[in-house]
Amino acid sequence: AIKTKNQELLTAKQVAELLEVSQSWLELRRRRGDGPPFIRLSPTKGVRYPAREFERWLAKREAVVLWRYDRPHHPTPAAGPVQTGNRHLRMLR
Repeated sequence: AIKTKNQELLTAKQVAELLEVSQSWLELRRRRGDGPPFIRLSPTKGVRYPAREFERWLAKREAVVLWRYDRPHHPTPAAGPVQTGNRHLRMLR
């Protein structure tokens, strides 16, 4: 990580490790525009991720994911529950 006067800049490798994804996944998200905020240093030196902005992005993303999975689940009429070990998972509509 690089420290500037006001904040820390994370490398793509560091962010990928924190998210437990590949660096190519991060590159894809940069191209699609839905990944963590980044700064392109130059065409040859790559990108850096401002640590504070990354943390905000991650917190916002966690809120979206929790909202999706905290909703009540209803089985589809034809599918029914799927048994895996001792747990019953229901198909989502």
